[in-house]
Amino acid sequence: MLVHRSLNFEPEKLRGIVMKLIKKTLAILCSFQFLFFSITNKVLAFEEKNITAPSAVLLDFASGRVLFEKKSHERMFCASLGKIMTLLLAMEALENGKITLNDTVIANENVDSITGAHVFIKSGDKLSVEDLIKAVAVTSANDAEIVLADHIAGSENDFVSEMQEKASELGLQDTIFKNCNGVEEEGQFSSAHDIALITQELLKYPKILDYTSIWMDNIRDGKTQIVSSNKLLKNYHGVNGIKTGTTDKAGSCISASATNNNFTLVAVVLGCKTGTDRFNDAVRLFDYGFKNFSCFIPEKQSLPFVKVISGTKEFVCAKVVSCNFLVPFGKEKNITTEIEIFDNIEAPVEIHQSLGKVIFKLENVVLGESNIVALDNVSKLNFSSAFRILLKEFLNM
Repeated sequence: MLVHRSLNFEPEKLRGIVMKLIKKTLAILCSFQFLFFSITNKVLAFEEKNITAPSAVLLDFASGRVLFEKKSHERMFCASLGKIMTLLLAMEALENGKITLNDTVIANENVDSITGAHVFIKSGDKLSVEDLIKAVAVTSANDAEIVLADHIAGSENDFVSEMQEKASELGLQDTIFKNCNGVEEEGQFSSAHDIALITQELLKYPKILDYTSIWMDNIRDGKTQIVSSNKLLKNYHGVNGIKTGTTDKAGSCISASATNNNFTLVAVVLGCKTGTDRFNDAVRLFDYGFKNFSCFIPEKQSLPFVKVISGTKEFVCAKVVSCNFLVPFGKEKNITTEIEIFDNIEAPVEIHQSLGKVIFKLENVVLGESNIVALDNVSKLNFSSAFRILLKEFLNM
């Protein structure tokens, strides 16, 4: 027989049971919240052990500030990442009119002995400069590299000299070029830090993204298909390519750039054991940068008039050049500024002439600087201009 029993609780007793249940529920929720924030903090923490590569760096493109590094100055073989310098010299040659994208280049006999990655160029073949740049940027073609180098500098040796001159100009301390295609050679090396700086310089030419962001294309009037080995182009939002490289001695390497949240990062990874490790490390670097930093744009600052010595005007109007910096999330309000005006500014002063700078700091660490420039011209005071000023004052009396 089943016996049904009615449950009769007194109001006060029922209220007590409910309150106990609420307290237990809140305790459980609080423990989950604590667990969530603990997990979040562990994700935000980033150390060398998070990167499998022996050498790596994460760089802010706009400022050049290093956000993370792991033995970034260690000199290593870098496979075909050296071709980033080739692309930089090609962009410079295009800008100064030394070459054009439509130039027709005839390959000489040097190309017939080239090994490694190639797009099947033979001596006597005709290609446009644009096709050569595509082949170097997308498929790391050694034959296209040699033909392009010959066209820009006259010979590979002269081109390598230009590469080294540019390295010196950029202040690269860890880089020596012996050839232009990245093939291992005694005495040739670079570092993650230097490769990042070359990549940063290359990105100052927006046109290069038309080529480094290509996943698949054709050259030579559709006769030759080219396919990128940079899987990040398909698998990471905002990546606009740059360069991969792999050899037995260098391991798997990559220098990649990505743009998200209104800023661009450069990630360089050298010496990975596998291509998968290379891409995973680059993703970890990008994730760290984009999830932990924001783009800080300073408010327009009002500046006092800047005094000018021996000028037709005693003061000149000035402004701070617009700028932006990366700041750890939540630290924007802690940024301080220092204004420095040059001493003894003498006429003549030209419009946009630098008159000083604003220094932006976070906890006494310099984030960056921005120039203070003149908004007007100020002529030097001479006898005739002084006479005109006196005459004007006299007439206004």
